[in-house]
Amino acid sequence: MIISKLWPVAFIVLVPLIVLLYVLKQKGKDITVSSTYLWREAIKNTEATTPWEKFKNNILMYLQILTVLFLIAALMAPVLKKGGGDYKEAVIVIDDSASMGYIYKDEVTRLDEAKKRARSYVDSLNDNCEITLLKTTGGGQVVLSNAIDKRSVKQAIDDIKQTALTGDADEAAAIVKSLASNWSRYGVTIFTDTPVTLNDLTADVINLYSEGKNYAVEYVNYGIKENGKLTVLAKIDNFASDDTTIEVNLYGDGQILDIKSISVPANSSQVVYFEDIDFRGELIEAEVNNKDYLADDNKSGCIVTENSGKRVLLVTAGNTFLEKALNSVGRLDVFKTTDLSVIGKNESYDLYIFDSVVPDEFDLPGSVLYINPEGAEGLGVEGSIENSLITFSKSELSNYLEKAEVGVNHSLIFKRPAWAMGYLNNGDDCCGYYGEDGKRRIVTLGFDIHSSDVALKPEFPMLIYNIVNYTLEAGLTDNCQIMTGEKIKLYSRSDSNMSVKKPDGKVSEIDKGLVSKVYTDTDMKGVYTVSQETEDGTNESLVYASFPVKEESDVAAGESVKGGEAGNDVTPSGGKELRNLFILLLLFTVVLEWAVYIYQS
Repeated sequence: MIISKLWPVAFIVLVPLIVLLYVLKQKGKDITVSSTYLWREAIKNTEATTPWEKFKNNILMYLQILTVLFLIAALMAPVLKKGGGDYKEAVIVIDDSASMGYIYKDEVTRLDEAKKRARSYVDSLNDNCEITLLKTTGGGQVVLSNAIDKRSVKQAIDDIKQTALTGDADEAAAIVKSLASNWSRYGVTIFTDTPVTLNDLTADVINLYSEGKNYAVEYVNYGIKENGKLTVLAKIDNFASDDTTIEVNLYGDGQILDIKSISVPANSSQVVYFEDIDFRGELIEAEVNNKDYLADDNKSGCIVTENSGKRVLLVTAGNTFLEKALNSVGRLDVFKTTDLSVIGKNESYDLYIFDSVVPDEFDLPGSVLYINPEGAEGLGVEGSIENSLITFSKSELSNYLEKAEVGVNHSLIFKRPAWAMGYLNNGDDCCGYYGEDGKRRIVTLGFDIHSSDVALKPEFPMLIYNIVNYTLEAGLTDNCQIMTGEKIKLYSRSDSNMSVKKPDGKVSEIDKGLVSKVYTDTDMKGVYTVSQETEDGTNESLVYASFPVKEESDVAAGESVKGGEAGNDVTPSGGKELRNLFILLLLFTVVLEWAVYIYQS
């Protein structure tokens, strides 16, 4: 038993006072009666010669003493100790990543269950314990530090909202380990749904992983036909253990455009195509119509970009795959040639694509995509690999492609320039990079598309779509498609301030004086609207933030941990608070005392 406060013991002086009140002789009154029947009782009172009565058992007295004792016990805030809960400091870590929106039980999400258990744990701690609260997203964020007021801690727990961000408890655990290095008597409790790497940190892990069917829309893309109609594709994931027929709704600017059903094998994916969609708006979305345990990943979308007027020169001996992929991006004016000598002579282009050829002139007026630039000088080619697998790393060009693999017969290896970032790798070797060299945007692809299986993958159109959107910088942003948590780079087109409106309608102003304009508050999925006033009116660009399906829709199951040992479920080791029990007993004795008093009257 742990006692949080000792000062209420002073109220124990009320007990002898209550007894004293019942022992003191009550002053008699002269009463005229019509019978001698009551004289015997009256004589008993008149025989006493002292101010004290003989002590008598009185149930009301005992009930009043019990009331005082229960009051004292409640004020002392006792805690029934369970496994070492007498902490001076306590740390609570709550996982608020996207997967915590999964249904835990009876329409209650994992996050709701975590917050409920965390509040109960706070109640169980002694009143002198200093409580620190962290959440896992953003690399681990301290929400509240060294708080003693339990009401403020529970309010901070309630204020933790579900996000659409990736995250796990490992980074938060590392922060806690750093904090705990200066503590001697502390407890750490982590609420999550994924495995946690504790290393040398002593902590209780409450793992809330739960089973259930889940379906997701991983990404949406589109192509534009010559007649102006769209072909929309959506990748549908089935994370359930059964083959399922999934109904998919297609929306354009919020209005239903088409509905299709697709059979998706267990723990697999399929691409569904919507053909000849007559749509001239801005936002295309696909939504799974089947009920499942995680609703947040049921919808995804993309922005229909206005690339009309953007001129692309494709220099190639012939590449049907690439031509079709470029045409599917839509609203591009694509020109094809095999003659390098015409480049730079007359017309300029917004994007130059060199497919297995190398230009004589590298100082071009537009962005450049080099595909298999064998023998090129100035691009950092330093070797090659044969018959290998190349992996997409996390980057602006690999949205929805991260960790996907491409088999190649032959690929160049680049020494990446200081201004560039890699997006294709074979181990430590860079097989593709992108960036700005100070004048233009440059992308390299180290292999011939024909000598790989990349064109056979459903992700190939998305790769070309990402490259085109990156190289054809237009509007106020560098990209119209991101994952939640990724930054939106902003490009000012006038001297006025810029603003960004989130999917929930919240607007943030971006100071025009900032040299580097980056928007980072992308914790919600949906459309972000970037605006700026120009001489020609309001300029707007739309960015769609998608749910991180690969990272959060099917997380690995973890185990709960208590005292260094894994278990199915764990109750936090703070202890059981007894204050409410004593308050209930106090109220019961008051009611009982009132009932006895009425009965004796």
